[in-house]
Amino acid sequence: MKRGIVALAVIAVAAIVGWLVTPAPIAGAPVYLLAQLFGALALTGLACTLFISTRAPVLDWLFGGLDKAYILHKWMGIGSLGFVVVHVAGLLTARGAGEPRSPVGPLGRGGAMAVVLFVVLILIALVAQRINYETWRRIHGLMIVPFAVGLVHYYGSTSYNPFELSAFGLWMDLVALFGLISGAYTLLVYSRAGFGFSYTVSKVRRVSEDIVEITGHRAGRPMTRAAGQFVFVQFPSRGFPSHPFTISNAPDPDTVQLTIKAAGDDTIALTAAVSAGDKFVTSGPYGRFTYLGGAKRQIWLAGGIGITPFRSFWQAGIPEGFQIDFFYGYEGAREGAYLDELAALDNPALRIHTRDAEAEGFWTGTAIAEVVGTDTPVDIYFCGPPQMRADLRRELKATALPVAGFHYEQFKFGRPGTGAPRNDDTE
Repeated sequence: MKRGIVALAVIAVAAIVGWLVTPAPIAGAPVYLLAQLFGALALTGLACTLFISTRAPVLDWLFGGLDKAYILHKWMGIGSLGFVVVHVAGLLTARGAGEPRSPVGPLGRGGAMAVVLFVVLILIALVAQRINYETWRRIHGLMIVPFAVGLVHYYGSTSYNPFELSAFGLWMDLVALFGLISGAYTLLVYSRAGFGFSYTVSKVRRVSEDIVEITGHRAGRPMTRAAGQFVFVQFPSRGFPSHPFTISNAPDPDTVQLTIKAAGDDTIALTAAVSAGDKFVTSGPYGRFTYLGGAKRQIWLAGGIGITPFRSFWQAGIPEGFQIDFFYGYEGAREGAYLDELAALDNPALRIHTRDAEAEGFWTGTAIAEVVGTDTPVDIYFCGPPQMRADLRRELKATALPVAGFHYEQFKFGRPGTGAPRNDDTE
């Protein structure tokens, strides 16, 4: 995350420095010129959000996981909207103060349209919590429209000559190119070119009443991945759009296993219809959810389908020196996945604790601390529903368990509220 924040800060500073070192084109108009800087920052921020939407592999490295990049993506959109508001307020203030202004030609009059489009799309993205993920993603893809209109407004109305070799003009040219290429790729190219790994379904088996495991055998180039990573998946022949799923088996150049809970319209239809011989394609892999850099004494916590990254961990083999307690909570036969596999595990480094919430209630912080003991600091790795995570974090803080770190991926990321469906999220 730190690299990404530093990169965004450098980008913002570059825009400001470019504005500062470029001679003021109009004397006696400080508010008017400052308003143009905020307009430039709004376009710069929107260009960055368009780039995050490309799911470029470098985002994983920059932000420590694509899930974290999507969180910043949301706040950058909100921040860009704030810059737009300040831009408009500055223009109105400068007009009220009688500051000199450059003439606005026909191209520059698109500013109001850009503001309206941008505000509408941002509000839809923030408020629409029950639309399915693919619709939500298409709405985000349309952000290129207000960005393009905003660029037209900039080139048609800025006081800074956009066609001369000034620091500010060159910066805005770079922003325009960066944002337009990113938006066009996301909207027109990604769905075809971004899914570079192809597989054929070799086996389908039900691992609980509501959860299906799909085994795919490589039909193209191999994918290099780490345990715990996820991919975006499409089943074109089944009409199944892009959804993110954790790969639930250990890294294998020839085989991937997707463990999917029938939780929404798309996943219900897929798990009911998928069969051997079907083709699917993946984009990725993404994610930095790994326990290998943590303390040797660990707790793994999983709820329901959240078992998937941990399954890839234990299948990949736990290095010598680790001592791990794995707590798995699930709701009855419909959600308890891989219980037979857990029962058969024989690894002195991994102690298994399972609980059927329908019969025994969910795991609590107190129960976990009693099992583990409170003598040694532990790193905790969690995968499951956000409410379960919040409850356990609160309860664990009330115990004497010394927690060195609490690690998790955003199980729901993307749009606020529901986010991109990730295995067992509601669509």
